[in-house]
Amino acid sequence: MRADKEVKKHDRSWLKYMRNVSREKDRIDERYRNIAAYKRGCEEAAAEKTLVIARKLLAEGSTPEFIQKITGLSYEEINKL
Repeated sequence: MRADKEVKKHDRSWLKYMRNVSREKDRIDERYRNIAAYKRGCEEAAAEKTLVIARKLLAEGSTPEFIQKITGLSYEEINKL
């Protein structure tokens, strides 16, 4: 009987430990998802800013070659603007 109690005690401890590990893993996964979303947002904002600059340069009469040199956009992307 005593051995059964000890085994059950350790089983409960092990289950509690595994639940805590699982919760911590979920928290870490959520942080990584948030970081990835933040990075995607920053990249999208930078790309949009580049397009705004290219549009302004076109409006001022800059050549596509100059705009490509400044922004790094391809000729196709510049011509779509």
